[in-house]
Amino acid sequence: MAMNVGVQLVTIPIVVPIMDKEFGMNDTEKVLITQAFFGGQFIGSILGGYLGDKYGRRVVILYSNMIAVILGYLSAYSDSVILYTLLRLPIGVCIGTSVVLRVYLDEVAFKGWR
Repeated sequence: MAMNVGVQLVTIPIVVPIMDKEFGMNDTEKVLITQAFFGGQFIGSILGGYLGDKYGRRVVILYSNMIAVILGYLSAYSDSVILYTLLRLPIGVCIGTSVVLRVYLDEVAFKGWR
């Protein structure tokens, strides 16, 4: 999960200038691409604990990672700024559920390592 978060955060400053050159984006579109991801993280951090309690932390971690990877691949092939922005929001939600990961790691770690 940590690698997925890192990849998503690092790609934003790389992708935005490339998309600006490709699509001629205005400043509002640049901000929306970034804010869609972080807004999704905010929503995911709220939902992560609830979903982890309801369905199990391991399940939430696995599914959120799978969905984030699939949506990440789809966003790489998006042909418009709007589609890319709309895909960034659910990716952020999936990454935001990583709040569950910390609790899960605390539960499976040895008592002396917590």
